[in-house]
This record gives sequence, structure tokens and C-alpha cells, in this order.
Amino acid sequence: MPSRAKELTPTQFRGLKHFDGIDLHGAKCIATAMVKIRRDGMGPNVLAFQAMTATRSGAIRFAKWDKIDLAAKVWTIQPGRKASMFPASDSAKRIPLTD
Repeated sequence: MPSRAKELTPTQFRGLKHFDGIDLHGAKCIATAMVKIRRDGMGPNVLAFQAMTATRSGAIRFAKWDKIDLAAKVWTIQPGRKASMFPASDSAKRIPLTD
């Protein structure tokens, strides 16, 4: 959504075109390409992690290592942090991790 979304009226929203989601074949192609370029820095790794965990980029950028339990394979996102986009009244979100 453009940053000017707050300025749009409901009538103007009707004219916005949304992109279709990718299908499983498209996701596989993207994942394969990401594996090939992973060695080229942190960016591809972060993007792959975001795709695998289905989280917002802010939650990943501001993640704290003490919230990632590698032994239990769980990442806990605390509500109330601006980057998490979860209101403080929400419960913590537990994201399962794999090897």
C-alpha cells in the first residue's frame, strides 16, 4: 500500500489494483533462486527467512536474539513493539523454526 494511503478516500481505493499471490510453483522457483544467491550477503537470507516465517520485515529487522530459542526452535515476537505491528493487548506470537 502506498504511503499516501491515509490520504485516499474510499472511492479512490476502488481504483487500486492488487497483485495476485504466487502459486506453489512460483514459490518454489523463488525459493530455488534464493538458495543460489544466499552466499551473496545477508539480504537474500533475510528475505528467505521472511518468506519462510510469513512475518513482517520490521519484526525481522528488529528481532532480538534473546527471543529466538534455537533449542526449542521457536521465535517469540512480543506484542507492543512498533516493529511487530501487534498491539500491546495481544499475546506473544510464537513462530516455529526448522533446521
